[in-house]
Amino acid sequence: MNYATKADLVAHVAAATGLTKVAAKQAVEATLSGISKLTFDKGHLTLRGFGKFRARQYKARSVKGGVVGHEVQVPARTVLTYSANPDQTRVEA
Repeated sequence: MNYATKADLVAHVAAATGLTKVAAKQAVEATLSGISKLTFDKGHLTLRGFGKFRARQYKARSVKGGVVGHEVQVPARTVLTYSANPDQTRVEA
C-alpha cells in the first residue's frame, strides 16, 4: 500500500508556496499542532470544504486480555477523530 508521510506534505507545501523546506516544515507543524490543540480545547474543529476534527472521549473499561484471559483495566482516554467532507471523499489527481 502506498502512503504519504509528513515529509511528503512538507515537500508539497514548499513547492506550492515557494517556501524553503525549513519554513514549510514549520508551517506544517504549526498547522497540525493548532488543529490538535483547538480540537481538544473546543471539542471539535470544522474546516469548511475539508472536514471535521473531533475529540472523542472513551470511558474506562475492563477487557479480557492476553492468552490467560485475566481482566485488564483500560483507562479513560480522549482521541482525535476526523471525518471528511462528503465532497472530499474521492479526489482525482
